[in-house]
Amino acid sequence: MEYISIGTNVLMEEYFYQILNSNRRLKPVGGLWCSLYYAPTFNEWIDFIVGKPMYYSKYVHHDNPFKINGVLVDLKEGTKVFNLDSLEALEELEKKYNLDYEKLAQDYDAMYTDTIKLNFLNSPRAEEYARIYAVRSLTAFDLSKIKGYKNALIELEPFDYTFGSDYGEMYDTKVEDEVHEVIPMSKEYIEFLDVLYEKLKDFIFKLRINNPEMSSNKLAYLVKEELMKIIGHDIELYARSKELDEERLAYSLATRTVGKVK
Repeated sequence: MEYISIGTNVLMEEYFYQILNSNRRLKPVGGLWCSLYYAPTFNEWIDFIVGKPMYYSKYVHHDNPFKINGVLVDLKEGTKVFNLDSLEALEELEKKYNLDYEKLAQDYDAMYTDTIKLNFLNSPRAEEYARIYAVRSLTAFDLSKIKGYKNALIELEPFDYTFGSDYGEMYDTKVEDEVHEVIPMSKEYIEFLDVLYEKLKDFIFKLRINNPEMSSNKLAYLVKEELMKIIGHDIELYARSKELDEERLAYSLATRTVGKVK
């Protein structure tokens, strides 16, 4: 089974945001979010965002609002996927894991949410999950479980995206033949993590003690602000030398630092 993630044409560990619990308890942040890849002209996530201008504008090329980058991914054999598609699965997520997706990510490599099956369960709880997840989604918790990926480009027929569309817009997905591997962490990135752990572990401990109800996502935001004070200049120089996005690097470092401090 192949999945497609939109908004990027490269997968690298240094851009990856670890799974974190958020204030929206039913849905985590972080991970690699994908939808099933059926055909070049059928993408559930594209069909959803063409009706949501705020979402749509986040994914398009900065110089062309009718082109969207994507990656086609395949999971390695043996990848452990938690299937959120039944009342039993909801019960397990809510009772065993207490909606703690960080804990779920310790036992599983990914989560697949089947919104269609959830909607057919005739349960308000299941319908709420289906509403929040919107479309059938795979959330990869660990990039090392990605067997490989191909670059994709989604080209849409021009439409008035400023107000959102209620109609099925036409588009086509062009997928390259070359298979890429996920780019691993560099030596410099690992050194950043080591430095941040030593310098911020007490800061994170105190935040958790003083704010026990604070979500990990909010904590990562505060850690990002703090780490920029400590090594912001170094991150800027590193990002410039590698032609990387400084903001994505910083938040990736923040999520991983929060994850290291238990």
